[in-house]
Amino acid sequence: MSPAHRFWTVALGAGAISAVMYLIAAQSPFGGGLLLYFAQLPLFVAGLTFGAAASAVAGAAAAGALMYQHDYLVALVFAVMFIIPVPVLVRQALLSRQGPDGQVEWYPPGLLVGWLLAIGVGMLLMAGAWLAMHGGVEQAAMQVASKMMDLLAQITQQPAPTPEARARGAENLGGILLGTMAATLLVITAINGVLAQGLAKRFGWNRRPSPEMAALDLPWHVPALFTAALVLGSLLPGDLGFMVRNLVPIMLLGGVLSGLAVVHAAVRRLEGKGWMLAIVYAICGFMVLPMFLLAAIGLAEPFLKLRRRMSAA
Repeated sequence: MSPAHRFWTVALGAGAISAVMYLIAAQSPFGGGLLLYFAQLPLFVAGLTFGAAASAVAGAAAAGALMYQHDYLVALVFAVMFIIPVPVLVRQALLSRQGPDGQVEWYPPGLLVGWLLAIGVGMLLMAGAWLAMHGGVEQAAMQVASKMMDLLAQITQQPAPTPEARARGAENLGGILLGTMAATLLVITAINGVLAQGLAKRFGWNRRPSPEMAALDLPWHVPALFTAALVLGSLLPGDLGFMVRNLVPIMLLGGVLSGLAVVHAAVRRLEGKGWMLAIVYAICGFMVLPMFLLAAIGLAEPFLKLRRRMSAA
């Protein structure tokens, strides 16, 4: 099979697999919902083995299949949430240059995180624009949060919340609903990218070596944007303040990833580091306070330079 045939076979096959995973999840939202979380995996595998163009073709094929099976709105939402981030991140990940020593320098993981967060900001803006067409952005988010509370009570077979509890919960959840949803999608994207790189490396298909987590340098503008969002989000009125506040969860994700880089650097030379890292990831996945502590360390890392001190020690 010629290289061109392999390219189109892999790209179109990956798009078909991704579309099928979504369709199965849509038919069985509880039993097959897990498939939706990995719908990006085939797109990433295609891109990391055959280039960003392959992931773009795969994404277009998946969107076309969903448009044919459902309608353009379903395909558009799927594209924004799951397809568009893949070729963007793959393109950046595969960038390289020759360093002064003649060695290949690949695009650094810290800048990849910057692009990941930028995609999240783009998702936030698009969601805000869509809600603005249906009334006030903040008010619409509160209504969505209220419906989510009712749905959660139905799923867990709990009594429906009282009007006071619903209003209080909708205010707490709705205040950062868009940013939290965007950050959640970014976590899913990051996990799929890491898994795809691992699969490509396992079979010898990878175009670049896997980035080292300990080498992640968080761009300084991430903690700056986090601080600005905290301050301005509480000062600016109306929908503008609401949108600024919703930047906080997205920038917090950057802090968590930077904090994990510090942890990776701290245990790099220790025996049993695999188990230690697994425990840290598990704790942060199930407990809120350690995750916020990790985010605080990560957001301060561009100024504290903890990883550099550990390497020098």
